[in-house]
Amino acid sequence: MYLVVGDESFSTEQDKRRLKKLILLSDKHFQNSAQLIEILNKQRWNDLAHLQTQTDRNGSDFLQAVQLMIESKYDVSYQLLKNIPDSTFDCEIQILKADCVHDMHAGSIDSLYRQYQQAADCSREAKIKELAKKRYQFIKYGY
Repeated sequence: MYLVVGDESFSTEQDKRRLKKLILLSDKHFQNSAQLIEILNKQRWNDLAHLQTQTDRNGSDFLQAVQLMIESKYDVSYQLLKNIPDSTFDCEIQILKADCVHDMHAGSIDSLYRQYQQAADCSREAKIKELAKKRYQFIKYGY
């Protein structure tokens, strides 16, 4: 359901029509993002736990929340994400919290739209704005 991508692969993956939601791990927030992306997508959780010790609290919680989303543990992921300020990681936190709500089958399409729109409005990063737009299309139209 989720695919973790980096700055370089974002545009290519975003253009593909797929039933996967993208999660951006930007180089500007994680110095070892390429390695983290591979670990997350291959679900090598022991390696992830080791690398989490090399990031700050918000970074570690973000990575843990992504792991939990990949494992379909949306309620636990949401609780972790609530502890990270919404503006962190260019406001991607807001998108992931809305994803958790959607994947727990809670919230209406309108409330999810508002959450995705708030993330787009909060961020100055074009990729995050595009993620928010694609998420809304995903939940409303199924692509």
